[in-house]
Amino acid sequence: MFARMVLFLALFVWASLGLNCSGTTTPSDGDSSSEVTSSQESPGSTQDGGSPSEGISVVSNPTYHGHIKALMEKHCNSCHKTGGMGPFPLDSLERLMPMKSAVLSAVTDKRMPPWQADNTCNDYSNDFSMPQHEIDLLSRWVKNGAPVGDPSEYQPPKDKPALQLPRVDLRVKMKEAYTPPENRVDDYRCFLIDWPLKETQFVTGFRVQPGNTETVHHLIVYMADAKDAAAYLQEDANSPGIGYNCYGGPGGGGYPGLLGAWAPGTPATVYPKGTGLRVEPGAKLVLQIHYNVTRKPVKPDLSVIELMLEKKVKQQAMIAPFVDPIWMINKKTMKLPKGQSNIPYEFSADLTTLTGGGTVTVYGAAMHMHMLGKTGTMRIQRKDGEEQCLLRIPRWDFNWQSTFLLQKPIVLNEGDKIFMQCMFDNSAQAQPTVEGKKQKPSDVFWGGGSTDEMCLSFLYITCNDADGKANNCFDF
Repeated sequence: MFARMVLFLALFVWASLGLNCSGTTTPSDGDSSSEVTSSQESPGSTQDGGSPSEGISVVSNPTYHGHIKALMEKHCNSCHKTGGMGPFPLDSLERLMPMKSAVLSAVTDKRMPPWQADNTCNDYSNDFSMPQHEIDLLSRWVKNGAPVGDPSEYQPPKDKPALQLPRVDLRVKMKEAYTPPENRVDDYRCFLIDWPLKETQFVTGFRVQPGNTETVHHLIVYMADAKDAAAYLQEDANSPGIGYNCYGGPGGGGYPGLLGAWAPGTPATVYPKGTGLRVEPGAKLVLQIHYNVTRKPVKPDLSVIELMLEKKVKQQAMIAPFVDPIWMINKKTMKLPKGQSNIPYEFSADLTTLTGGGTVTVYGAAMHMHMLGKTGTMRIQRKDGEEQCLLRIPRWDFNWQSTFLLQKPIVLNEGDKIFMQCMFDNSAQAQPTVEGKKQKPSDVFWGGGSTDEMCLSFLYITCNDADGKANNCFDF
């Protein structure tokens, strides 16, 4: 019963306090903010894990055209291209050459590509990290003097992550373009979109097409039920201009479900086969967009969300928040004393109580902290004492939050617990810069502001009752 109370309290308090932060297809140019496309038989996920196969041949003398150009296209050019989010383009030999040593340093230190998970913890189906054999290839190229080679050597990357969904059943977009203010480096803005369909649907795939790749840093899509729509409409009406400010979360009320999240370079997300996230008629989609303004003049943004849908799925999934409700009810219970550099907060619970004695299947996980986050860990603690690593983030970066989908889902039986630890650094050296100002050390507590902190996770799960029958984690 404790875990059941935990999740219900987490959903209720999290929503009521608003404490949750954080190849292309051309959209239609019509006035409508949504477009339904014809359905096709789904070919399933096209994404592969990032683990290199055994027996890879070693190239002693790699060249730009023969090897490095394709490697950059696979891992770097979705952001580091002309007009992209990356601070400098790397989409040609001329642009890469003066930056080659800096690029090698970034990939060697695993700062780029911005895949945060430690792959020794588990295997992930949406892994877009650069495997070691490709880092070694880049290193040999730089150390050998960066030979150019012949353009005829070029072959496009064969295993580039799928940037498009297998099919698109619905496109929704912001009702009008928004231009972030030039005097604000980081602008967090929410936009409401009407859900246009009149029958229950299940979201099985998700992709973002940013309208302005120079400023859209990341985007989270929430789903508010029809009964909660009025609260979000009021939030929107109370704010001047297009949309409303929403650093801490989507605002509004009730329990806003999560449909997906995106950051530059993130492949299209295809949710595990046979599962989907339910959306009912009358719902509102809430787009929380982080704009990072580093170039002027600022161009307007009109971002588009592409969805793959099914009318029925074998099991309804949910993206459930996992958090100690005590931190949320009493913010002072999660205190980060100023000056301390290793501050752990931990929480564990048995989610199988959601099923009345059944099982919970975990397909993926994400962690969330703010600017003082240092490391994050999630693991399974089995009833018999055995442990299994679920997710480990050795170097937290608020700017590169992702959902990590498991190659092999984990089934939790009665008595198994999920354990979460967030490690924080509140020393003077770790203080963030907010609105251009370096913060001074001070005691920090739970909250939704940029100078507050959080420790929570999100789990993509399905549930079965004690008889093995699928339910939606609340039907028991």
